[in-house]
Amino acid sequence: MTKGQRAMGYAMRHPKPEKGGRGKKLAVSGEFSGVPHQRVSEARAVLSYSRELAEAVIRAGREPPATEKRGRAKKPPSYEPDPMAKRETLELVRAYYKIEDVDVRKRLYELTKALGTAASRSD
Repeated sequence: MTKGQRAMGYAMRHPKPEKGGRGKKLAVSGEFSGVPHQRVSEARAVLSYSRELAEAVIRAGREPPATEKRGRAKKPPSYEPDPMAKRETLELVRAYYKIEDVDVRKRLYELTKALGTAASRSD
């Protein structure tokens, strides 16, 4: 079971964060059942958005239900997945928007665009 699946399982069992106010210490600071707090927080966000998605995370990697087994096996898509859904892309976008100076952000955008153009010409 992946960390994401463990985090989702924890989030489904404990949909609301534990309170730790005034002198109350949480059992494990920053982690829940060996899963980082950030993952549990993200899992809770997914759970609040759609229980169906949360259940899909838990099911990922397991045997499909019997109803899905009967049909013909589906071939995996031959194309690359959406690059905007990759973890690296999301981290890059988050880091970009953390830059507070608009001029620096604009210069970084222009630099990235120029690098992309140069890389596509060299291919």
